[in-house]
Formats: sequence, C-alpha cells, structure tokens
Amino acid sequence: MSNRLVLAWSDIDHACECLVRSVQNQQILGIAGVVRGGLVPATILSCAMGTPLVSAINPRSPQIVQGMPEGRDLLIIDDVCDMGATISTLNAFYRRAIFASLFIKPAGGIRCNYLICPHPPVSQDTWITFPWSPKDYEETLAISRKPHI
Repeated sequence: MSNRLVLAWSDIDHACECLVRSVQNQQILGIAGVVRGGLVPATILSCAMGTPLVSAINPRSPQIVQGMPEGRDLLIIDDVCDMGATISTLNAFYRRAIFASLFIKPAGGIRCNYLICPHPPVSQDTWITFPWSPKDYEETLAISRKPHI
C-alpha cells in the first residue's frame, strides 16, 4: 500500500455522527458489528442511537442470534469496505439488513446502503489505520503472510 490515512478518534466520532443522521428515519431495532473492525463503530452507534448492540457478526461463520432483528430493522456496520467481499458474504445471509461502513474504497462502495466517508475519497491502495488498530499491525500482518518453513 503506497498511500496511508491515519485516523484519529475525532474522525471516527464525526463519521459515526454522519451515519446517525443518515439513518435517523429508519426504524433500527438492533445494531450488529462486523468482527473485528466493525465492533467499535457499532458500540459507538448503539450508544448514540439508544439502540441495542445485538451481535458481533463473523463473516466467516454468520448466524442468526435468537432475538436479533432479521429485516430492514437490523443495521450491520463495518469500519471499512475495501473490496465489498465481507458485505457480499453477509448480504447473502442477512438479505434484508441495512449495511453501512464508515469508510469506503472505490471497489467496495456499491455494496453498502449507507456510505459514510467524511474524508476526501481514498484510493483503492490506501491503507487506513484506525485509532484502535495496534501500532505494529502492519508489521505483524507482513510477518504473518511470509511463508513458514
């Protein structure tokens, strides 16, 4: 990744405020965060909207949680929509849910119901660092992708 966008907590607060305004006319009964990056904005949104945080959704093994809204009253949030693969996977399982992401890259944007990007658009090759990301995350990721002998 040649470009980099380092976000502060104030950026996340602003993005979440934008999303709250965008969905204020929807009847949202529950919020679910996509594991891992979507959990922080889901928690912030839950508090801001007074709406229950009903689930953490793992896109590798999605499942309906008993008592969780299943239709347009469920908001599923992720931190970034990169290529749209996570939302595509979850959309196959939660067909009627509302999908939102705080930050969108060009290839992933068409898959979200709500695109919240208070910053100028980022290029597909931009690495977004969130305030909750470990400082050495990129280095750890690079090491984990090396072949093991």
